[in-house]
Amino acid sequence: MFDSLSKIRHVHDPNKIKLWPWMRHYAAFIYKKPYVPIITSIIAAIAMLLWLLLVYGVAPGCNTNYYRWSGDEITGRWDAYVGASKSTYGSLFGMFGTTITLPKQFQLTQMGCLIYERAGGNVMEAKALQEIWKEEDAMHATPGWSDYCFKVPMDSLPSFAQGLVRQIIDSMKDVLSALEEDTKCIAFKSIITEFKNHMINDLNMSDPQPEDLTDELIYNFMKGKDDQGRIREERIAITYLGVDYDYEKMTTTRVRSMFPFGLPLKGYRNKADRESEQTAQLGKWQKDFLKPMKKMQKEAPMGVIPYAGFPFELNYEIADLILNQVWWLVGSFAFLFVFSVFIMKSFFVAIFGAIGVFLAIPCALAILNGIFQIHYIDVINVIALFLICGIGADCLFIIFELFRQAETIYGTNNKRRLAYAAQRGLIALATSISTSGVSFLALCTSGVRIMNFFGIFSFLLLFFTFVFTFTFYLGILAIWAKKWEKKKGCCHKDEPEEAVNDMNIIGLSAHNSMAAYTDTTSESTSYANELIIDYPRKGLFDFLRYKVEFRVDAAGLDIEKYNAYERFFYNYITPVVYYYRLPIVIFTFALTAVFGYFAFQMETKSELQFLSDNHPLQRAYTLALNGFSTALNDFSFVYVWGVDEKPVVKYADKLTIEDYGVATFHDFNITDERVQIHINNTWNLILSQPFIDTFTTETFGVNPWNEWSVLTNIVKSAEDNELVALIMSLVFEYLEIEEPPDTLVGITPEQYNLYGFLWQAILSELAYQEPDSYVPGTLKANTVGFSLDDYSLKYIGMKANMYIPSELTIANMRELYNKAKALEKQIQDNAADLGIPEFKGWMTGVAWLTMVTEEMLPKQVVKDVGYAFGFAAVVILISTFSISYTFFVLVSMVSTIFIILGILYFTGWTIGTNEAIMISIASGFCADFIIQPMLAISHDFSPRSLYGKIQASLTTFCTPVSSALVTTLVAACFLYPCDILLFPPFATFLLGSGIFGIIHGFIVLPALVALLSFNKKQLIPFHIEQQHHHNDIRMPSDDGNEPTIPVEPSSEEYNH
Repeated sequence: MFDSLSKIRHVHDPNKIKLWPWMRHYAAFIYKKPYVPIITSIIAAIAMLLWLLLVYGVAPGCNTNYYRWSGDEITGRWDAYVGASKSTYGSLFGMFGTTITLPKQFQLTQMGCLIYERAGGNVMEAKALQEIWKEEDAMHATPGWSDYCFKVPMDSLPSFAQGLVRQIIDSMKDVLSALEEDTKCIAFKSIITEFKNHMINDLNMSDPQPEDLTDELIYNFMKGKDDQGRIREERIAITYLGVDYDYEKMTTTRVRSMFPFGLPLKGYRNKADRESEQTAQLGKWQKDFLKPMKKMQKEAPMGVIPYAGFPFELNYEIADLILNQVWWLVGSFAFLFVFSVFIMKSFFVAIFGAIGVFLAIPCALAILNGIFQIHYIDVINVIALFLICGIGADCLFIIFELFRQAETIYGTNNKRRLAYAAQRGLIALATSISTSGVSFLALCTSGVRIMNFFGIFSFLLLFFTFVFTFTFYLGILAIWAKKWEKKKGCCHKDEPEEAVNDMNIIGLSAHNSMAAYTDTTSESTSYANELIIDYPRKGLFDFLRYKVEFRVDAAGLDIEKYNAYERFFYNYITPVVYYYRLPIVIFTFALTAVFGYFAFQMETKSELQFLSDNHPLQRAYTLALNGFSTALNDFSFVYVWGVDEKPVVKYADKLTIEDYGVATFHDFNITDERVQIHINNTWNLILSQPFIDTFTTETFGVNPWNEWSVLTNIVKSAEDNELVALIMSLVFEYLEIEEPPDTLVGITPEQYNLYGFLWQAILSELAYQEPDSYVPGTLKANTVGFSLDDYSLKYIGMKANMYIPSELTIANMRELYNKAKALEKQIQDNAADLGIPEFKGWMTGVAWLTMVTEEMLPKQVVKDVGYAFGFAAVVILISTFSISYTFFVLVSMVSTIFIILGILYFTGWTIGTNEAIMISIASGFCADFIIQPMLAISHDFSPRSLYGKIQASLTTFCTPVSSALVTTLVAACFLYPCDILLFPPFATFLLGSGIFGIIHGFIVLPALVALLSFNKKQLIPFHIEQQHHHNDIRMPSDDGNEPTIPVEPSSEEYNH
C-alpha cells in the first residue's frame, strides 16, 4: 500500500522561508565585498589583543583562597574583619610603613617555605639532614640573596642601638631567626640554622660543614636546654617537625624550613610603593633561588624530597603550569581544523574557520578586563576555551551545512544561498548561544566569585563567537564560494561578475520550478496545490502490531543531493524516532527517574584540590595545611569588638577577587573599666578552652590590649626601686603629667590619651616580627585598628590558635565551629553580666571559610542548575513562542544532567567542590546540542505534517551538530592528560553533555514533540491513501466526508 510513497512528486518548495530584506542586502554586501568583514574582524581582534596585553596583561593564576564562599553570615563576619584592617592601621610602624621612606628590605613580606619529606624513613637521621644542609647552602649561594632577604640596617645604627637591636632579634628567635653577620640578613629559619648556631656558639666550631653533623650531635642538641633553660626538643618539634614526630624515638618523616624576605627593594620607598612590581621582581629571583631545590627534588638523595611554597614564585609556577595545559587546547583546535577539512572538503574554509573561533578569545579577555574590570584569570577559565572549541565548531558547521544545503533550493545563486544560511543560522545560533550564554550567566548567582567570573567570561566568549560567525566566517564562505567551490584547481580563471549572476539566475530557474516561493516578498503564499505527506502509521501502539516503515518522504527535500549521513537520518532515523515515540519517551523518563534518584543519593566530600596528591605543588600545600602542628595557614579563633558584623559590599567589589566589602564601625569606650575587665577576662576564658592550643598561641596568638603590660611592667620595675620611684613621682608632679598606668585594668581616659601613642609604638613589634600572610587578615597586627583620620581606636580583637583536627572534614570543622559559637555566646553573656551588652563582640576565623564553601557548593549547584534552566527557558520561550516546546527542552536538559550524574554515581563519584563546578557548567553546555532540532521544528511554518517537520529538522542539523559533537568529544579527550585535577573529570562531564545532549536533541525531544504536541491536528492536516485506480490525496474529517485533491500522475506512472 505504501510502496509508491517515495515516488510522489512534491509540488511545494520543501524549505520555504521568507528571506528578510535586510538579510538579503547584508548577504549581498558580504558576497560582493567579503574582505570588509574579514579585515574589520581581524583589526578588531588585534586591537583588543593589544589593549589586553599593553594595559592589563595576561597572568593566569590558581589560588585556593579565591575558591571561597561569600555573602552568608559566617563569611560576612570574616570579610568585615579583613575590611576593617584595610581601612585602619594597626601600629605606628604599620602606618609609617606605608607613608615614609624606610631602609631597604626593612619590612617583612611573605615568607617562603620548604618542606622536606622522607616517606617511610626518618628525616632526622644525620645523613638525611646533611643532604638538606647541602641544598640550603646551595640556595644561600644564589646571587642576590642579600638583595632580597629581610635585612636589619645595622650599619646605619649607632653602636649603642646595635646592641639593643641584637637583643630584640634574639628575643624574637622563636618567630624569626639569627642575624647573618656578613650580609646583615635574617638567616633561614631552619633546623639547619639551629644546628649551625649550636655548633658555632656552643661547640666552638669555626666553620661547621654538613659532614660534621652526626646522630649523636643531633640527639644531644634536641635533648639539651637553650639559654632560657627550655628543652630545645619541644620548641624544635613545634617549629620545624611534622605532626608524626615521635619524642621517644626522635623520628619524623618531614621537616620544614622558612625563608624570610624583605621589602622595599632598591628603588622603592617602602613596601606599599608599587608593591605588585616589587613582589613580581622578588618572584622572578626566587625562581633562581629554588633551582637547587628543583635539582634535589629530581635526585631525591637519601629518599628526601623537598616541596616548595614560595608565594611570589608560585605565581610564575602556576602560570607556567596553566599555560602548559593550553598546549592541549592547541591540540583540540588542531583537530577542529583537520576534522573541518574532512567535513568541508576545503583547507581554506577549515583553517580560517578555526582562526575565527580563536578571534573570540582576546576580545572576551579584553572586555572582561576593560569593561567589567575583572583582572583575575583563573585556571577554571581554561575550561571555557575547551568549551568554545565545541560551541565554535557548532557555529561553523551549522552555517556551512546550511550554505551547502541551500544549493538544493537556489542552485548556484550564492548570494541567496548565503542569505539563506545566514538567516536560518541566525535563528538557530542566536537561540542556542543565548541559551548556553544565559546558563553560564546563571553562575553569577553563586557565592563563589571565581564561578561568577567564569560565567561572565564564558558568556563573552559565546557572544564574540556569534559575532565573528556572522561577520568573519560569512566573508570566508563568500570568498570560497566565489573562487573555489565549483572550480578545479587554483588556476581556474575567474569569470566576470555579470556572467556569474547570469549563471545564478539560469541555474535557479532550471533547478527548481518552485524556487521562487522561497524568494517571494509577498506576505502570504498559497499552498492550495501542494502535496502534504504524513507518516502512514500514526497510532501510538502501532509499533506493537506492525513493522516500522522506512523511506517516507514527508519533508519534501531533494534528499538525493544530501550526503549519506543526512539521507540515513531522513530515511531511517526519523521513522524510528516517530514510530517508537511512546516507548522512547517512557524509557527515557524511567531512566531519568531512576538516575535522578541516585543522583540525589550521591555523597558529598570535603575537598578542594586542583592537582594530584603526588604533584609537588599539591604535596607542598597538603603538608603545609595539616602536616605540622602549627599550620602555615592560619587556624585561629578570632574575637573582635567595634566592627559591624556585615560589611558594605559595593558593586565594584563584586568584580574584584580580593575585595569582599568595606567594614563599618560602632563606637565603644575603651577607657571604661568594665570594657577593660571584659577584654582581659575574655582572653583568659579563651585560653582555658580545650580546643585552644595554648603553646602555639604563645607564639602566634595575641591580645593587643596585653601589650600595655610592656609599659606597666616598666612602671612596676621603677616602683620597686624607691629612689627611682621618688624621682618619677617628683617629675610627674612638677611637670603635671599623668603617671603611666601600672595595671591593665583601670586605665583612665587621661592615661590613655597621653600614652596611647606609646601603646601604638609597642604594637609595632607585632608588625615588625611577623611576615605577611598568604591569606589576608590572618596577622597578629590585624587584631587592632586605629583611625587614619584622628588616630582613635576603631576596633580591637584577639586571636588564639586552635588545635588542628586530624582530618579536615566538614563534620570535624562543623563540630569545632559549634564549640567556637558556644564560646562566643559565653563571652557575650559575660558582657551583659558586666552591664555592657553593647560591647558583646563576635567570633570569626579564616578556618571557617573552607567549611562554608564545601558545605554550600554542593547545595548551590542545585540552585545554579535551576537558574540556568530558568534563564534558558525564558530564551527558548522568546525564540519559539511555545510553552510546550520550552517545556520539552527543559525536560531534556534535566534528563541529560540526571543521567550523567546517575552514571557517575554507579562509578563511585561523590559531589565535591570540583564536581559542583562541573555540573553548573555542564547544565548550560548541553543545551547547545539539544536545542537545534526543536528550534527548526518550531520555526517551520510550511504546511508539512508534523512528521515532515521532524524529518526536515533532523536532516538539516544532523551533520553540523554531529560534527560539533565529534569535535567536542575529541576536545574533551585532550583534557584527560592535563595535570589540573579539575580538567580530566570535566572531560567526562563534557562527553556526557555532548553524547546525552545529542541523544535527547535528536531522539528524545522529537519523540516528545510527536507524542505530546498540543496542536497535533493542525500540524497534521493531510493523510495519504494510495490506490491503484486513482492518485488522490484524501483529507480526513470527523463526519466521514473526505474531499479529495486530484494529483497529476507522473510520466513514469503514465508509461506504466
